[in-house]
Amino acid sequence: MKGRELPEWYLQEPVLLPGEDFYVRAFYRLSADRSSSNIGVGCIPYTSRVLYAERAGFDGCMVDAFVDIIRLIDGRYVSLQEERISKEQRRLKAEGAKASQGSSTPAGA
Repeated sequence: MKGRELPEWYLQEPVLLPGEDFYVRAFYRLSADRSSSNIGVGCIPYTSRVLYAERAGFDGCMVDAFVDIIRLIDGRYVSLQEERISKEQRRLKAEGAKASQGSSTPAGA
């Protein structure tokens, strides 16, 4: 990126502590199991989180901790996606209202 500033999202990217990359990778892999519909983004299913933890070699309270950590990450992700969708819907509604006002103006006015 010669002569260009780094994007804001890149500059604000958090620094991960050792081992945290495991949870980030798990979250992205588990996101493929997420359900979605025309009303929004769904959460990663509990059973998917448990199975992933067990396949990673976790047992007992470590499975529970993994499930909770992914639930927290996923909850924030879903919340941000819902905000983004809501903002986009408001923008489209405003554009539609503006367009309909413009089309109701008599010709030659």
